[in-house]
Amino acid sequence: MALSPRLKASDTTLRKKFAALNTFADVADLLEVPLPELRYILYDGRGHYPYREFDIVKRGGGSRTIHAPHPTYRILQRKLDRVLRLVTRHHAAAHGFLSSRSIVTNAAGHVGKGVILNLDLEKFFPSINFGRVQGVLRSKPFGVGYAAATVMAQLCCLDHKLPQGAPTSPILSNMICFRLDSQLVALAREHRAYYSRYADDITFSSWSKNISPALATPTGAGAGATIGSALRRTIEDNDFKINENKVRVLPRGTSQRVTGITVSQKPNVNRTFVRTTRAMILNYSSKGNDWSQARLAALYASQHRVGSPPIESVIRGRLAYIRMVRGSSDPVYVKLCALANELVFEKKITPGLYTYYRAARLAACGSPDGSQR
Repeated sequence: MALSPRLKASDTTLRKKFAALNTFADVADLLEVPLPELRYILYDGRGHYPYREFDIVKRGGGSRTIHAPHPTYRILQRKLDRVLRLVTRHHAAAHGFLSSRSIVTNAAGHVGKGVILNLDLEKFFPSINFGRVQGVLRSKPFGVGYAAATVMAQLCCLDHKLPQGAPTSPILSNMICFRLDSQLVALAREHRAYYSRYADDITFSSWSKNISPALATPTGAGAGATIGSALRRTIEDNDFKINENKVRVLPRGTSQRVTGITVSQKPNVNRTFVRTTRAMILNYSSKGNDWSQARLAALYASQHRVGSPPIESVIRGRLAYIRMVRGSSDPVYVKLCALANELVFEKKITPGLYTYYRAARLAACGSPDGSQR
């Protein structure tokens, strides 16, 4: 059955409808789908709309299981995701899954600190079950009726858990973590630290040389640390579990990183990343596309990653990442972009990237081609 992929109602109308949600019929009306069709999709014909399961390899080792919803479910979840983003007040400490925030904004508050504590929440999405989704929808400030909250939780959960891969999982995780974020902000202030969270990555930092024992105690073996009792209690009281293998205390003078971004003096890209990007561009020019693609395929195979994207797309993506972190007028980005435009893209660089390049050249030199005006 064909469903309209987008909601036609205005943002104001959607907010009003959400505030009045109480029954199954209310949810169908909100998602602009006939009630019998929604009932069939969720119940009678559920077996006809399976999730597709596959694994992706993590950069740091191990794999992550993705559950991609059937197109019909994905349409309904995207509609609901739009509504939830309209009615949700995002916590200031949360930086993941929000269009106005990023890994850069997450890292910015930790720049130049005396010590940084990084930790991960284990099995983040699967640890959020059906009851927690239903509960957050029913509680303040949302106040959705029982029947409506049940229907929406059923739409968003797979095997009674949030699936990683569903459009609604990110916003629901932020909604559920609002209480955790508030408590961890209070804990950080109590111990003269700063707190932020990007999805399952949690970071504390302090101007002091040492992190408070209430948060963590270094083990003396590298950057390893043991989580403090106050921090552990707060996280576990919110029904999350700490990944003990990813607890790190990073004092000043070491390579301090937050969500992959270097924060010793300013949000920055690791030097190795820049050098590798430059090498990719030069090798592409001197050794050709086939050699570069084969080298990339070998790298992906060594990391147990299936298939490799076109080398041009990888170079473009790495340039976009450098631009995001360092800014479009940064000299390193400008030079790399010009080099790629000349040697890889043959002056046919994609419009979006070329727009950034031209703006950067204008800011730095006064003209798009680099000459002084």
